[in-house]
Amino acid sequence: NSMAYEHYLLGRHHLLEDTSDDLEKAPGHFEAAIRLDDTYALAFSGLAETYAYLGSYDIMPIGTSHPLGRKAAETAVQLDDNLAEGHRALAQILADHYWEWEEAEKHHRRALSLAPEEATTLRIYSFHMAYTGRAIEAIPMAEKARRLDPVSPNARMNLGVTLQFA
Repeated sequence: NSMAYEHYLLGRHHLLEDTSDDLEKAPGHFEAAIRLDDTYALAFSGLAETYAYLGSYDIMPIGTSHPLGRKAAETAVQLDDNLAEGHRALAQILADHYWEWEEAEKHHRRALSLAPEEATTLRIYSFHMAYTGRAIEAIPMAEKARRLDPVSPNARMNLGVTLQFA
């Protein structure tokens, strides 16, 4: 559905801008894409990722954002188990709010197996590894994420945080 795809792209644009205003606009576009195509796994994963950031950045109460994000991520994974973005979003939410470390690890590894050269997947998994006491192991992954997306402030920040953990 071309209209669903357009809303998905607008949602991704707002998500990647990574400002409070943009993050608040992103869910509406992902939800519009889902209304137009309720089997659009990428739109569900984008919605989940947006909720993860809304809660983590304290733009929305985390007790509200993360359950909504978890539901969207689980739907994305159910719709397409081969979609790295769905597994990545689910892993992020499981670790960030629910502290389900083993389940999050499983989804991080699945996302990485599906998209081994995707900077965001590498960045988020390397942060998870550093946070769970494997910072030395995470450094090459964080460095690779930065090399793959050298203009990303998030990739540069993640590398610094990973090095700090180490």
